[in-house]
Amino acid sequence: MESTNFPVRRLSLAYLLIRSNVAASVVGTSLLCQLFLHSSDM
Repeated sequence: MESTNFPVRRLSLAYLLIRSNVAASVVGTSLLCQLFLHSSDM
């Protein structure tokens, strides 16, 4: 039971890490786009 439960836990951890990375990249790209828009306006 332990051997089959361990990979699942590791997969869920990797899934959470990937999700947090995707969210951070989306926020970063949106912030960069806003900066570029503001600089182009000026």
